[in-house]
Amino acid sequence: MPWLTIATAILSLIATAFANTSCVWILPLYTAGLISLLIMSGTGVIKLTRSILFLSFMPILVFLYVDHSTTRPGPNDLTHYINKRIVFRAIFLDTPTSRSANATNQTGTIRALRLDFPEQKPLTGKARLIIIASNKNPTPQFKPGQVVQIEGQLKSIGQKQEPWLSGLETTSKRNGIFSQICATAHHIKLTDNESAESHKNDALTDANDFINQLRQRIANLHLRYLGTKTGSLLASMVLGDRAVTLDIDILNAFRKVGLSHIVAASGFNLTIVTFITYWILRRLFTHRLFITFVVCANVIFYALLAGLSASVVRSAIACLLLLLVHLYYRKLHSLAALAIVLFINLIADPAIIMDLGAQLSYAAVTGIIIGAESLTKTFSFGSDNKIVNLFASSLAVILLAQMAVFPIQLYHFWQASFLFLPANLIVDPLVAPITVIGFISSFVGLLDLGPIHIGSCFCQLLDLLASIPLQIIIYITDKLASSNLAVISTGQPGIVAIALYYAFLLFFLATLAKGKYRLFSLTLFSIALIFLFYKPNLKQPVIILLPNSTIAINTERKAICLGNESPQTNKILSFYGATLVSSKYDPDKTFQFALSSKPNASIIVNEETQDTRFLLTIPSENNTPPKTYIVSLSRNKSDQNKFMSVLEPTSSLSLAEFSKDLPDIDVKICCPQNSVGIRILTQ
Repeated sequence: MPWLTIATAILSLIATAFANTSCVWILPLYTAGLISLLIMSGTGVIKLTRSILFLSFMPILVFLYVDHSTTRPGPNDLTHYINKRIVFRAIFLDTPTSRSANATNQTGTIRALRLDFPEQKPLTGKARLIIIASNKNPTPQFKPGQVVQIEGQLKSIGQKQEPWLSGLETTSKRNGIFSQICATAHHIKLTDNESAESHKNDALTDANDFINQLRQRIANLHLRYLGTKTGSLLASMVLGDRAVTLDIDILNAFRKVGLSHIVAASGFNLTIVTFITYWILRRLFTHRLFITFVVCANVIFYALLAGLSASVVRSAIACLLLLLVHLYYRKLHSLAALAIVLFINLIADPAIIMDLGAQLSYAAVTGIIIGAESLTKTFSFGSDNKIVNLFASSLAVILLAQMAVFPIQLYHFWQASFLFLPANLIVDPLVAPITVIGFISSFVGLLDLGPIHIGSCFCQLLDLLASIPLQIIIYITDKLASSNLAVISTGQPGIVAIALYYAFLLFFLATLAKGKYRLFSLTLFSIALIFLFYKPNLKQPVIILLPNSTIAINTERKAICLGNESPQTNKILSFYGATLVSSKYDPDKTFQFALSSKPNASIIVNEETQDTRFLLTIPSENNTPPKTYIVSLSRNKSDQNKFMSVLEPTSSLSLAEFSKDLPDIDVKICCPQNSVGIRILTQ
């Protein structure tokens, strides 16, 4: 019964979402409603079938399962020493790496072993270690299995952060990591060999090391023959973006034009792996069970090699399910099969629902399954021409995937690209041959035997062949990303707008398949789309203090940036859906930026000094003099004191006092205490 499978997966998904967001209040409320339903059924008021009873009890069972399987800190966990300075011993679980190509700090995962200060006792739990780079103390190359002594102050990963900060709270908690610690190389000391020998790697760690080395070897092959830019792109298309650090300019360009899925391992990669392996084995062997077993093992191995991202796990489960069904000459209902995959995924990892990659992956596939056939027929106008049908099918898949993930992208990234359609139509035909060549090249490159380098030679030739379409993709992406339509800041949409969008999208796809009420459903969907983009004025202006700049956004969502612009600036503007005001003014004159339509506050800035200080004026009531704040952003304390002494302010404020003194302005402080000086010029 496909509908029962789909309904079970949907209810499990909802219950898992409530459990992951700690909405415990929903459990007694739902239980009370279920008891009332059973009483009415027993008294004959209503009749309940076995399917309805099964579906009614499913959310409670799922909620209890998720709550039971959720990882929590143990009795001797590191989290008991949060906000305290400690000295402890830990073992590296992975090799510390930089998060991006331009980053100097390294991040790794450690498992605590023993506490040395302020007391001595056994310690458990995992933590994220951020190794701060220093010119005086270069960062050593730590390896998995090494035992170190670390000194530093422990912080909680769960501390509330601003939405535009790239928090890793959800991913970390899924891996049992609830704390983090920052330390320079000077405060990280390797222990003696005897201590390290007492914590030898187990078989699972050895297997993980082997996969990491194999992944790195494949990536190095492509980097060696094609260079950093093109080679990293090919490695990402073959193994996903977890295999290699992609060039930051290429990654940003792909994100702008909606091509991020190309560099992430997904169902397309696993389809190629499965098809190639199955095709080769069918010509060598005839035993169906043996062929299925080998292909399934190959799917699992590739999923491990690609890094077990959300899309890879979904695709791997789907491939394994399809192979097993094919072995027994059965067929799958597409949507029911996706529901089974989701249910298995939730059982294995209930927190997967909070993963952004999983949300995008399942939403895109669901949209394609529901509407691809009917939308393809609509675009082809009933034509029997293969080229027309192929183009219509490609257009339908691209549109449906984007329509399905669009609200999720707006909710998490706060910006939209209107060039995804031409970008995908031009680039997608090149992806399949490049990926196939990349797979063959990666496999052949690993076949060098002793002094014979035949594999490397073939790998180099295949990489050079793939470099031509790769250069075309890079060129097209760069050109499209430089357009003004590449990215438009939209702000974060509301939950109600997202719910209406999906409701009318499903209604539109249903009418498209039935052939009735198409115009009516399209009108409703268009209204929901407009509502998704609707941006009312802000309730109050916003001032965000950053280490080297300040961003001011007025109620009409217009913004100015005083100081250095950075990638974080673009994130903040996208979150608020604000447009940066480009004003050229005379350096000898001041520029006034009104924070709202009412004259309640304004920022006065001079071109010569806008990188270090500005004036914030707020008129007072009862004909009293206006209050003027002098805000100086500088890490050099002497510069602040020099500036303040010239203007002769009456008193100073801390950052906390400054934010409390402005109830009509939303002040967000995202910088250290020593980087901002605030004074009151007049009281």
